[in-house]
This record gives sequence, C-alpha cells and structure tokens, in this order.
Amino acid sequence: TMLYKEPYYYVSYEENIDRESNTKSKTVLRFSDSTLRVTRKGEVESVLEFSEGGTHNSIYMTAFGNFDVEVRTDRLTIKQDEKGAVLEVDYHIGLNAMPPAPGKLYIQIYFT
Repeated sequence: TMLYKEPYYYVSYEENIDRESNTKSKTVLRFSDSTLRVTRKGEVESVLEFSEGGTHNSIYMTAFGNFDVEVRTDRLTIKQDEKGAVLEVDYHIGLNAMPPAPGKLYIQIYFT
C-alpha cells in the first residue's frame, strides 16, 4: 500500500525474512526528497534511517539477541515522477563493535 502525508510518502508491504522461512515481516518505507526510513516489524525488528552525510544509530532486534547498528549515509538519491520512484543509497553499516562495511540499497516503486 502507499500513502502520501505531507511531506512523506509511506509504502508498506510484507516480505519473507529469508528464502527458507515462511516467516513474514512488515516493512514500511517513509521517504521525502532528502530522507529515507526503513522500518521492519515482525520476528526481526529494525529502523534504518538515511540522510546524505548523516549517521543513525539504532537497535536490530532478532530472536538471537539485539545488535547495536550504526548507519552512515554516503549518498542518497530519491527520484520521483508520475510513474513511480527510485530510491538509491550508498552507505556504511556497522554491527556492535565490528568495523563498518559498505552497502547499497536500490528500491524501485511503480505507481498504479
């Protein structure tokens, strides 16, 4: 589902936690022109926030324990038009005391 509540778009969907499991997680994307928040609820819970040049700390909660997470956004590009949106993020993510590792996120949304 998708909802616009100024200044944010909200996209909500369910997905499997992994390929081997039937356990589902609800994911909500909240984005504007310059920010993206990815919230997951279910067996695994997390909130990742991205804003270019910003750093966000949160807790990744799993059945195996909780992990401190730090996300540093290197690049965030959000493009929208009447057909949909493309969200692209280059970031570094660190769990607990581990050194940050690079990551990429690419989400394409089609409006119907």
